[in-house]
Formats: sequence, structure tokens, C-alpha cells
Amino acid sequence: MLAVVFPRLHGLQDRYLDSDSERLALFLSYAGEKAASSRTYYRVGFDLQGARINVESSPDGKEFAPAADPALRGFKLKNGVDIGEVSAPGLGKVVRGEAKLLMPPAGAPPFEVALISGNRRSLITYNPYTGRATISEKNEKPGKR
Repeated sequence: MLAVVFPRLHGLQDRYLDSDSERLALFLSYAGEKAASSRTYYRVGFDLQGARINVESSPDGKEFAPAADPALRGFKLKNGVDIGEVSAPGLGKVVRGEAKLLMPPAGAPPFEVALISGNRRSLITYNPYTGRATISEKNEKPGKR
């Protein structure tokens, strides 16, 4: 019996995590700016099992529909990159299922999204005072999440 072994490409997974972290930080910063400039409410959904981010919009904050802005189309994280947790005041820490955060025209609350790939963890923090999302990296020990 012949077996072919494919080594895990940790370098590629690291690039995926870095790329998705940058993409999410820019995405959240843009959503916050767009909410303020267009006086539109945005609701960002994080599907922790599906590793997917989606955005809905509303002119009044009551009825939401998928965002029409092409730059705010949802996206799926690359293979091997997962959403570890989402935490925000009033929401707490969500580690499974789906988390939805409102980004109103007056500004969103501070929140954090942890992306995980293997033993690496990238933390995206949204700052309501600057309207920007920043990235910090925290390495984890194997087996800990």
C-alpha cells in the first residue's frame, strides 16, 4: 500500500490569518465610516461555525436587508481560519452560533473579534472613538482556545 503524506502548510495558514485579519479590520472600519456618512444603520453578523461575516443595512434601524454597497458584501474566511469569539458590551462573549453587532450612524460600541488559525490568534478591536479597527496578535498554546 502506497501512502502519500501532505505536510500542513503552516506558512500558508499564517498568511491566510494575516490576510483575513487585515480584510476584517478594513471591512469594519469602512462599515463604521459608511454608517456615519450615510446616516445608515448597519448590522454586522458573525457566523462562528461557518466562519462567515455578513452585513445588513437599514435606514431607520428597524427593518434590515442585505447591504447594497458592494464593498459591504459579506465574505467567508479562508480555509483554516475560524472566528474564535466575538465580544462586546451588552452582548458578552459569544463562542458559538452567531453574533450580530449594530453599527448605528452615531457610532458602534467597542467590540473585539478573535480569528484563530492553528496555534495563532489575531484580535481585531473596534474603537468607537476613532472609528477604526486595529489588529493585535496573541499566540496561544496548543490545545487552548
